[in-house]
Amino acid sequence: MKNILVTGATGFIGSNLIIRLLELGHNVRAFHRSNSNSLTLKSIDVEHYIGDTRDRDSLRNAMRGCDTVFHTAAVVSFWRKKYPELYSTNVDGTKNIVEVCLETGVEKLIHTSSIAALGFRTDGQLIDENTVYNWGTKIGYKYSKHLAELEVFKGIEKGLNAVIVNPSVVVGPRDIYIHGGQIIRDIKRRTIPVYIEGGMNIVNVCDVVAGHIAAAKLGRTG
Repeated sequence: MKNILVTGATGFIGSNLIIRLLELGHNVRAFHRSNSNSLTLKSIDVEHYIGDTRDRDSLRNAMRGCDTVFHTAAVVSFWRKKYPELYSTNVDGTKNIVEVCLETGVEKLIHTSSIAALGFRTDGQLIDENTVYNWGTKIGYKYSKHLAELEVFKGIEKGLNAVIVNPSVVVGPRDIYIHGGQIIRDIKRRTIPVYIEGGMNIVNVCDVVAGHIAAAKLGRTG
């Protein structure tokens, strides 16, 4: 990994990933929108590329000369009014990433998917990355992440070297929008009125970052 592009650079996973890659001595480019909250990268000496995953020209400019791309950019929301943005960013944006990677000769793409893109089991056993998606289409975030994975597989069929990673509920530093950490905050504030049967997997963002880097170095295509 000589020259690396990280999309979603100011996000939770993206910013932590960039900081770790810089610590390891890699050349890193931070790709994000012009209106992104850059608090997570404050005082971090990294090269910024402004653009949008829905804009292929900005992607081409950012990817030029890069051998590795970490695609962490995504919209995380369960509000119906956000569904159009969910699909345009998570699905169409990933499609653009895949096709520009192929076009510019990127050697490896690591796509940040989610446990939400995997299915559920009814036999009480744990799921893994082979659990087939069976949530249907009604939950926009889950469905959009599933469709995004399908775009990556289309790229693999065309010869792209790509690995998909599926983090669960991520907690840790730089979670400025309080996604994964919200449940911890709610428990501390005693604002969760009931507890239902079931379970949830939680992972520290530092381990997610380590997993991304391992996927880039050792992950098998597909």
